[in-house]
Amino acid sequence: MYTFVIILLGILPPALLYGAARLEGHKSMISPLKIMAATLLIGFTFKSLYIAFAEHSGSPYRARELTEGVIPIGQAVVLLATVAFLVGYVLATSARARLVIPAPSKLIPAIAPRTFYHLMFFGSVALLLVYFQKMGFTKQLLSLNFSRTTYFLFDDGMTKSSLGHLTMGADFLLIGLLYYLANSQGHRLMNRYSAAVLFSALAYFMSSKRMAVLIIIIAILLVVRAGKRNKAVLKFLRRYAFIGLGMLILAFASQIRNQGQNVSLSQLQASTAIQATFEHAMHGAYFVDPAKVTAIVLRNPEYLAGRTFLMAFIAPVPRAIWPSKPVVRLGPYVAQEILDYGNDSGAPPTAIGEFYINFGLPGVLVGMLLVGGLAGAVYRGALRSPERGNALVRYTLVMLCIAMFLIGDFTYAMMLALKYGFASVICEHYWRRRLRKQVLVTATPERPPVWNAAHL
Repeated sequence: MYTFVIILLGILPPALLYGAARLEGHKSMISPLKIMAATLLIGFTFKSLYIAFAEHSGSPYRARELTEGVIPIGQAVVLLATVAFLVGYVLATSARARLVIPAPSKLIPAIAPRTFYHLMFFGSVALLLVYFQKMGFTKQLLSLNFSRTTYFLFDDGMTKSSLGHLTMGADFLLIGLLYYLANSQGHRLMNRYSAAVLFSALAYFMSSKRMAVLIIIIAILLVVRAGKRNKAVLKFLRRYAFIGLGMLILAFASQIRNQGQNVSLSQLQASTAIQATFEHAMHGAYFVDPAKVTAIVLRNPEYLAGRTFLMAFIAPVPRAIWPSKPVVRLGPYVAQEILDYGNDSGAPPTAIGEFYINFGLPGVLVGMLLVGGLAGAVYRGALRSPERGNALVRYTLVMLCIAMFLIGDFTYAMMLALKYGFASVICEHYWRRRLRKQVLVTATPERPPVWNAAHL
């Protein structure tokens, strides 16, 4: 009976969201409900099924000794949070709320947009090259001998930094690619934007930043997939070949991360990498892991009353400038104080966990209600915008930040929002000016989803 409850509660949240998404009908942009459902399916439902299997087989998973026999408590909190998200989303769309993401080009006057655009592109590539060199990846690549390298050590041998201010270049390059895909017609598979983003993915791969690689994959799919239901075999194979290649890259990154040092190219085998990725995902506490949420609910030592959300204001300061900067991410706190990791690892709390750590169950319900309302209002505003290409990219970036908050923490989502917003200012100025020279057909705004009692 206990196993059945775990399976049922693991399936219900994404099932509710997918069911509600079907009631909306097809729109040209992927619904926030589908994005939320996919997030829960991968990180919550699959892990719930694994935990149900582990209850019989004795297989390990993180926080098992802390949560064995009480997993449904955390699952119930996730279910309530999902319902709150759905209610907020329905209220935002049925009330015809429309949050239009302002076009950056309307907020800041254009000053030589073409010059700034190309400076951003080549400057971003330069930042990545510096990052590549400082982290020692050039030597690894030339020797075809890879090591887990996640931090740069300063001269004192003690202070370390992830050099996140240099990886901003990769974020700028991704934004440039998204605007190119959304606004250009007949784009080629390989161009300077895709080549630059592939270089970014290589840098992330070698630094074991698997989440960053995943963001690249998701962002491209959201923009390319929007409004397209072409069932041609070639299109189908191309899309899933891209997904498969991305997953294989993540698998190889997991293998290097697990083995740690001196992994030669000949040792990177697909079967070993996939097995390492599966074990890492199932045994660890990633995404909306039900065991992690259960541990947070049962073992949270104190309510932080919003302090973790305030840390986002000091997060943009690079540690290279402020070496003694306090830890701004909530992951280490969750790992040490709640999950008893016993090392310096971190465990992202997820939006549900962060709301609970700060305000308890009422905070989860109110917080997820607001997140759902924000997603619904942004979606409605994007559908109503006549600027289809630029509006699609802005919507994609906002939904990426919301998704990263759902599976990570607020500080990480806000850092992404700052970097994405800065790059969007420059890209939109450039593409608006470029598109103005072409003969354009103004897009007809879509009718956003309307909810009533018959739908529900």
